[in-house]
Amino acid sequence: MHGVRTKGPIDRWRAGARSMQNGKEAEMLQRMLPVTEEPRPPLRRLRILIEDPLLNADRPVVQDPATPFEVAVCSGPASDREICPLVVHGTCPLGPCDVVVTALEGAWSASVHAAWRQEGVPVVDARDVATSPASDRLTHYIGAAVAAVLLSGPPAGAG
Repeated sequence: MHGVRTKGPIDRWRAGARSMQNGKEAEMLQRMLPVTEEPRPPLRRLRILIEDPLLNADRPVVQDPATPFEVAVCSGPASDREICPLVVHGTCPLGPCDVVVTALEGAWSASVHAAWRQEGVPVVDARDVATSPASDRLTHYIGAAVAAVLLSGPPAGAG
């Protein structure tokens, strides 16, 4: 058997190199298996929400488009009288996220934490980091978010 024998559009056999088998010369057959799944789209970027009243939420976080994550920053309610839309209305104005890293303290802290948990979003308590400089906190927050996702499994719809 020399050349290519086709069995369907994808399933192909072809004769390859010759080798010795049981003292006789034999052809080695090579086969390309058909693809059973459609190609998957690229994974979407991990969405990280950082809740820290000391990070400047008015100034966007500079992000490289090549990074595998998107970062949003929320200061959380500034006082007991300000409301958190996630807790009160059930939706966050920043949209859905895959993981929340929170340094919130005060009256809304426990309610916000519980609301994200109810949504099935992993929450990382980062109040112990809130005393370090903002640039250090941001790096720590992103690392903690990635670690939380790796430990909890891939986000829903991530691939």
